[in-house]
Amino acid sequence: MKGFLTFFKYEFVSSAKPLSFAYGMGMFASLLLWATNHDFISMPLRDMCETLLFVLMASGYAAFCVLLIVRVFQTFWVEIFGDRGYLTLTLPISLDVILFSKILNLLFWACAAAILSQFIEIIDNPQAFLHFGLRHYLEYLYFLKFPILVLYYITLILFVTALLNALRIRTLVLLKGFGLVIIIQLIHTFISTMFFPYFVLMDFCMDLLGIIVFYSCARYLIMYKLELE
Repeated sequence: MKGFLTFFKYEFVSSAKPLSFAYGMGMFASLLLWATNHDFISMPLRDMCETLLFVLMASGYAAFCVLLIVRVFQTFWVEIFGDRGYLTLTLPISLDVILFSKILNLLFWACAAAILSQFIEIIDNPQAFLHFGLRHYLEYLYFLKFPILVLYYITLILFVTALLNALRIRTLVLLKGFGLVIIIQLIHTFISTMFFPYFVLMDFCMDLLGIIVFYSCARYLIMYKLELE
């Protein structure tokens, strides 16, 4: 995996500014809201301030989610199949290094946001979190389920963008891409519901299988069906 760390660092830096700003705004508002609710900060017009902080918190987290989803599409479509594709694919590193760097960078931001989202709960009641919350995460393997679910959707979007490129679709790409994602996900949900309605482990295995299939198909389409702008 020659060049992986260098390219991963580039991916991280390029996505850090918008994502960290949006999530940082939401986290800062969360901390202020938590402080006002616990009388650590006394201020006039408390109700108005709490409302404004709640709106700021929700806006920050919502902006982070939207930016992350858009970043997933952008990092594949623009930087591999779009104008930057020539530059990206002529780098002296393998295609797997490029794709792994992008995928793991996106996974990092999603997991970091999920972990930090528990910060307020931890500082508010650390004993309860350690006894109930942490135990719940460990017992139900959420520490594995969430990253695999995120990887599933990242590789799904990678496959969809590769398919759109192979089909030479250049108009309304984002809209058509989301449409394909929804269709594939509906098929996945239908199969899971019909054949494995109560088998949680099978859902887990199907997500893993989906990651492998989506990545393999996307890699094939990039290697043999690439159509750069």
